[in-house]
Amino acid sequence: MEKIKVLCIDDEPEQRKAMCGLLRSKDYSVTTAASGQSGLNIFKKRRFDIVLCDLNMPKRGGLWFLEKVKRINPGIPVIILTSHGTIRAAVKSLKKGAFDFILEPPKIEEIESTIIKAIDTTRLQRQLNESEENYRMLVKNVPDVIYSLNPKGLFISLSPAVKTNLGYKPSELIGTSVFKLIHPEDRKRVRDGFMTAIKTEDKRIRKIEFRMLTKTGEEKYFEVRTQMVPEDGRVLRSDGIARDVTERKRSETEMESKNAQLEELLKDAGLIKNIRNSVFNVFK
Repeated sequence: MEKIKVLCIDDEPEQRKAMCGLLRSKDYSVTTAASGQSGLNIFKKRRFDIVLCDLNMPKRGGLWFLEKVKRINPGIPVIILTSHGTIRAAVKSLKKGAFDFILEPPKIEEIESTIIKAIDTTRLQRQLNESEENYRMLVKNVPDVIYSLNPKGLFISLSPAVKTNLGYKPSELIGTSVFKLIHPEDRKRVRDGFMTAIKTEDKRIRKIEFRMLTKTGEEKYFEVRTQMVPEDGRVLRSDGIARDVTERKRSETEMESKNAQLEELLKDAGLIKNIRNSVFNVFK
């Protein structure tokens, strides 16, 4: 396993040496710097997993370094080392993006536990960001409409696919009622089902088909899978995926029409056959 790379910045030679010894005794890869400026110069040239930086250094101290390094790599965890007399300044460093602060003289157990927590938190945050990015890419490219409604049926969010499917930009529909887009003949049925699911906090994934009207007034059929999302004993929102099944419905309607015509032909053919048999029996 690759060693965790630590950049340790402290203007006091003895403290810097002691910190370096403690970290290396725990098998960390340690690089040291004697000032905020030299630490920043090193940081720009090499990759580190975490930074330990003394708060009180002459000229360019810990806060200065923190602001600079966060512009370069916002995700790098920075742990501030400070004394009891500067806790207020240390708290200020948290507001500026420091992961945590440790009071000097530090204990190796506290340093190590803080480093591990920072590394784990950073790793989880990175994974979360990657997951969110993958989700955004999926939402952006999937042809189905991915949406969320509040308990009143108002759009909270919509994927870009709504433009292709209904002709509206997502921003045009946010805050409006989904029921206004549903065909008048299907509206009551869909609304009643939605409100019942809200009242009963139905967590099941439900499938429903209904017609919607596009921005130009065109009628389209959609197959919708939806699920209520509860929180603290109430429904927070309804998430769903709507798929345009207009062509499928048209094909089904056309097939039903052809089957009906075929049945009529078969009935007519049977009637003609019966007539022929009757005539044949008369002249037999």
